[in-house]
Amino acid sequence: MKKKNKKNTDIYETGSKHLHNQIKRREERISKQEEKREKSRNALFRKRVREASERKAPKTLRTKAYYRFSRDFPAFVTPDGFRENNPEKEKLSAGKKLTVFICCIAVFALTFIGVETAVALSEKPVPSNEDAPPASTGEAFLALHITPEELSSLSPDDIKAKVTAAGCNKAVFEFKSEYGYVYFDINSFVGGSADKRIGDAWDKINTLREMGIGCVAYISCFKDTIAASSLEGMEIKNSDDSVFLDNDGFAWLDPFSQESTAYVQKITEKALEGGFEHIILDNICFPSQYSTVPPVLGGNDSDTARNAVLRKFIDNAVSVFGNDKLIIMSTVTGFSAVSDAPGEKYGGTLMLTNSISHAVDVRVAAQETQIIEGSELFGYIDEMPKVFMLDAGDIAARSLKASKEATCIYAVTDSHITNSQELLNSVNIENIIFW
Repeated sequence: MKKKNKKNTDIYETGSKHLHNQIKRREERISKQEEKREKSRNALFRKRVREASERKAPKTLRTKAYYRFSRDFPAFVTPDGFRENNPEKEKLSAGKKLTVFICCIAVFALTFIGVETAVALSEKPVPSNEDAPPASTGEAFLALHITPEELSSLSPDDIKAKVTAAGCNKAVFEFKSEYGYVYFDINSFVGGSADKRIGDAWDKINTLREMGIGCVAYISCFKDTIAASSLEGMEIKNSDDSVFLDNDGFAWLDPFSQESTAYVQKITEKALEGGFEHIILDNICFPSQYSTVPPVLGGNDSDTARNAVLRKFIDNAVSVFGNDKLIIMSTVTGFSAVSDAPGEKYGGTLMLTNSISHAVDVRVAAQETQIIEGSELFGYIDEMPKVFMLDAGDIAARSLKASKEATCIYAVTDSHITNSQELLNSVNIENIIFW
């Protein structure tokens, strides 16, 4: 009886070890698969960034003893990459030689005419233009975002040192934030929270201007929780007449409301009266991030109606304040149509307005998960902020160039991303706001 029990015990122990080994091998196989996928993703990231930041000229084929314009330059290429004489190659006929000679003379003549024309145009005085973009002086627009806390606690000397240490020549201050806080005293004008206003903010701005630091105001237009919650008739509502909140808990002003547009324009007017040289207008759009129930816009829910009211707001602001003062800021979807994106917050492109100064938001927080036409933005974009920066900046620059003759393009990027200025310069964006 004891021998029988011992045999059964051996069988149980063998089965248990076998099962344990199976589980262990399965865990090792899963671990190896995860490591392989991680290496693949990292390799893809490094490849895309390397291709974007290191653009080298293609390698030329090796030759033995010939120059490209030599008379006997061989056209035959061996599998090793060397050029060899082709026994079947025929020499140029007299007619072909004459044609080549005439083409060379034509190229020389066109080059000479082009150089002379360029010299003549360079000596011609440039006519003045009142609607010239803000950064038209030849100096790049490089601005650093100063938080309200920094504006409140730092002295003008400290703010200047912070701006210059970042390699910038301007500072961006939040005049009205996305929450609706107005951080500057605007003569008891209704709006914002009084306890957030900084008492000596205007004095610091004036001192910074005297120090040679350009001051730029940031205004969140229709994303304004405080005004939407406290000013009747200006808010976007739900179907039950309650105040609409997006997934992040923000309330919005209704762009279809005349009271809302007048409120934002009044805030902009106060900022310009205080001495800010430029105004960045952000969130000129509709809320697009909501979980189940969309907001009620009084029946104006078509893309055509949304696009029209946003364009009207921008055109009115340009006519009142001037193109040399306003910079219209949006995410990349404001510059390019989005496929299969219901409730698109811009209602279409913003390129058809009278504004000539636009800023594309390429910060990580502004990344779009939708696939954008003509770009390479996919679901893994959160792991590749530099690739997103290049794609979004290139789309915005090309969209502006294709739609308007005189434009000025800016980029708003995260200040902690290394080489962001070099990457944006590679897609022809020199004016940068570091946030």
